[in-house]
Amino acid sequence: MLLVFCFSVLYFYFCYTYLPVWDFLHYKKGNDIKHIMTFIPDGERETDSIRIRFMMKKDNDSLLVSTAQYAEFSERGYQFVRQDREIIIPGYESPIHDFAIYDAESGEDFKNKMLDHKGPQLVFVIPFLSEVNTNALPDAEACFKWAQKNKIQFWGLTSASLEASNTFKLEHQIDFKLFSADQKMLMTMARYNPTLYLFGGSTVVEKWSGASMPNAQTLNSLIS
Repeated sequence: MLLVFCFSVLYFYFCYTYLPVWDFLHYKKGNDIKHIMTFIPDGERETDSIRIRFMMKKDNDSLLVSTAQYAEFSERGYQFVRQDREIIIPGYESPIHDFAIYDAESGEDFKNKMLDHKGPQLVFVIPFLSEVNTNALPDAEACFKWAQKNKIQFWGLTSASLEASNTFKLEHQIDFKLFSADQKMLMTMARYNPTLYLFGGSTVVEKWSGASMPNAQTLNSLIS
């Protein structure tokens, strides 16, 4: 019992610190994020099947009419009040439906630029700036410098506000830009705060927790 308990504690600590041994997340190694986002399984609807009805009113009389009935009641003097939309059959929702990257300062959306990129790119994920393991930041900065030298796109992602991100960069002397992303998305991507991803196009090649960041030699071997 003692051995089982000790093993369980050590296993939990290892998975928490160095990412799970068996990764069942949608952002696991080998997954093509763009494909997952756009793929519609056979038998699933691409969009919702919706019933639209119109609330119409004439004097003290109000009623709901279908699209086919709208013209008839309009000719009888009924006025449009509101439109009601009811989902009859929901469309397929991708397991990854909240993926987003945007510039908090300009509002520019960079999601498609990242997903459509053909070469390698690094994505450094910090779900919460206040809880990040700051020991990983110098290594992240080194990865950014490596990416610059090799002309590889580097994305720093956080859910924090623009003001908080700028303060964080100054405090920790970070040169790479912090883009904004959905908090839930980042928490799904990063079981350890922070987590670094290497993508090949939109496919996950490798990922590391902040406790085991790669060096230049490792990164070179993965893109060669």
